Amino acid sequence: MIIGMYVFFGFSVMIAAITSIASFAFYKKSKNLPEPEPGTVVIRKNPVMFVATMFIAVWACCFMLVALAFKDTSEVAAVAVAAFFFCVQIVCSYAMKNLINWEVRLKDKGLVFRDMQRHVFEIPYEGLEYKSGLFGDTFYSQGRRIFGAGFVTEGIKALKAVTKSEVKELKPVLEKLAAEAAEDIHVRINREVEWQISSASAYDLELHKNLIEAVRNAGRKNVSYIAELTNGKNDSGVLSAIAETLAEWENGEIQSVLISVLADSGDPAYAFSVVKAVLKRGKEDTLRFGAIYEDALLKTWNTGIISEYVKLFDSSERLAALGKVAARLTENRAFGITSILSSFVEKFIGYEAGAFDETDETACVNAMKALAAGTYDEDVKRLLEGASYQTRSEKVYTAARELYFTYVPPNMA
Repeated sequence: MIIGMYVFFGFSVMIAAITSIASFAFYKKSKNLPEPEPGTVVIRKNPVMFVATMFIAVWACCFMLVALAFKDTSEVAAVAVAAFFFCVQIVCSYAMKNLINWEVRLKDKGLVFRDMQRHVFEIPYEGLEYKSGLFGDTFYSQGRRIFGAGFVTEGIKALKAVTKSEVKELKPVLEKLAAEAAEDIHVRINREVEWQISSASAYDLELHKNLIEAVRNAGRKNVSYIAELTNGKNDSGVLSAIAETLAEWENGEIQSVLISVLADSGDPAYAFSVVKAVLKRGKEDTLRFGAIYEDALLKTWNTGIISEYVKLFDSSERLAALGKVAARLTENRAFGITSILSSFVEKFIGYEAGAFDETDETACVNAMKALAAGTYDEDVKRLLEGASYQTRSEKVYTAARELYFTYVPPNMA
């Protein structure tokens, strides 16, 4: 009997070692699994269960060692305890195998289930149902038990939803769950943050950063919500917080809402933040939100940062979107702006037909208007005359002729 205990203990140490190594290896692997293909959801056992299995196996081995220590006191009891914990380790080894191999892969019309023995079953959603219990959910197909899903990853929500859905397809269920998740975030932001924003005295930079992070996580769905929270809050703490984080936004739509908030304040102190934010936008956002950017730049105009405004005009997209800003710069005789605009017009005049697009045309027209709004001298007149004769663009030709013949500068009136 004593020899049997030692044999049990030897096997116990081996099982504990194998279980521990496997648990650690597969726990690490579970953190770096590839993303499933689009339109597919994969349900696996929760990686935490690897750690729990390893913990139980190691402690069972320790209790067997304790049983060996008390074999002289009561041999029968020691053998019984050793046998019990050896059985616990056997169960752990089977649990480990199940954790590694068990998987449910949800596809559009049905699921693919892989069991502990790596047998694969394809099951349609039609006729699928489940019952919830203390240790998870049990799924049945046509009344026959298929598998139990206890201690699994979040994908189980999608499976339960498609089981209850009238339309037995995965795609509409995933879309519905995504919409509900966004609504949940909206409610959470409302509960945790709105009371802080409603009180100007309770507001500071850190609170606003928390709000921004929350809305960033919520995504584009909550653009109108952040506008609701920030618009009309003409409080210096709120506005300073918006200005502080304005350029950090990757989402141009949400950022445009915040830019509008600063624009409505009309405070030149926020001009640099607006310029910095606009400088970071790509071509697509510049054209899409150009009217908002231009309005904000003009409303928060700050003559102390004229040189920063000039930096905006390094692309045809910004010149096309911010024509009034360029005109304001020439009126203020900003250093370098006349040279930049003239160079752009001269470059455009040299384009062959088909070498320019509508954005380039608009940018050239804006450049000519801005030049005419500034110091209307012989150089500007000569440039407009050249544009009217040499350009291949009907739009630029018409604008150049109108400016050349109808514009009367203040010093010539």
